[in-house]
Formats: sequence, C-alpha cells, structure tokens
Amino acid sequence: MNKKYSFGTLLCAILLVAALTFSATMVFSTMAYNQKILNLYERQSMYEKLEELDRIARYDSIYDIDENLLTQGLMEGYLAGIGDSEATYTSAADAKTLSQGQGIEVGIGVKTVRTGSKYLYVYEVLEGSGASVAELP
Repeated sequence: MNKKYSFGTLLCAILLVAALTFSATMVFSTMAYNQKILNLYERQSMYEKLEELDRIARYDSIYDIDENLLTQGLMEGYLAGIGDSEATYTSAADAKTLSQGQGIEVGIGVKTVRTGSKYLYVYEVLEGSGASVAELP
C-alpha cells in the first residue's frame, strides 16, 4: 500500500486543515470576546447609574457628605448585593484590629484562633458559608 499523492493534493489538504483550524479558532475567540464585552457593558451601565446617583446626591444634598462614611456604605452595599450572607466589608484599620485579637472570622466562612505559632486554627465552619459547601481533599 505504497500510495503516492501529488504535491497539489497534499498542498490542498494542508490548506484545508489550516483554514478549518483558523475558522474554529475565530469562532471560539469571537464568542469569548463577545461574552467579555457583554459583561463590560453591564458593568459600565452600573457605573453610569452610580455616577448619576452621586452627581444628583452631591448637587441636591443639604448635608455635608462624609467621604469615608460614603465609601464604607458603598462597600457594604456592594457585598450585600452579591447575595452572600457571610460577606462583610471591613476597613483596613478595623481588619488590623480584628486580626490582632482572638476568635476572628475569616472571609470564607470559618472561625479561627491564632495558635502560639504564626498559623490559624479553624475551630468552626459557619453553616451555609463557602467553606461549608467546599469539597475538601
């Protein structure tokens, strides 16, 4: 079975495989790009709404706006909007204070204590948290 193929036939086969590979790659790349752009447009819309709300509030407000309190409220509101009942926002200063104490809650849904070494010991997994539904090896 020693078949011989002409150079033209082999060249056409190679070009056909290359064209099919290029087409498949372009289709998948376009789909991934379109999904990222869709998410970008959704985020842009959200930021535009927030910017408009901020502009209206600053223009119409008779109160002085505390920027730190506003930032704290934005962060807390954002985390409330993602639907994770265990997610909370802690400022850098509060996080530092909490981490120096005993019995802190870590953001994955566990309670820990610092042992004599530099490690944390998990003593409780909170019900319904990410840690409680995660599969451990």
